[in-house]
Amino acid sequence: MKTKALALVLGVAFGTGALAQSMSQAEYRAEKQRIETEYKSARSACVAFMANARDICVAEADANVKVARADLEARFKPSQAAAYKVRVAHASADYAVALETCDEQPASARGICVKDAKATLAAAKAKAR
Repeated sequence: MKTKALALVLGVAFGTGALAQSMSQAEYRAEKQRIETEYKSARSACVAFMANARDICVAEADANVKVARADLEARFKPSQAAAYKVRVAHASADYAVALETCDEQPASARGICVKDAKATLAAAKAKAR
């Protein structure tokens, strides 16, 4: 099982490295612009929602752009540090959305929801190392 997981990780790492080496500065800028355009579109779509649903929508848009930016950097300049930043960005994004989702819970369940979100974040950050 560990061998398969290691092979998968190495395959993804080398596959991403090959992709990143072929990314030119112009492709990088175009991808960065695409990410920003998608972010603005996602944020503007949140206007249709009310109250906490809007907050969740905004948190998801913010989370998606942070992950996309980290992923772009990792593809453009691959390294272990960049890969770590992508994993942490995913964990932090999930945490931010989870916190907004916890706001919908009744007061008695909200504390438990927040504790679960924090525990999930801590576990994901530990796993990212």
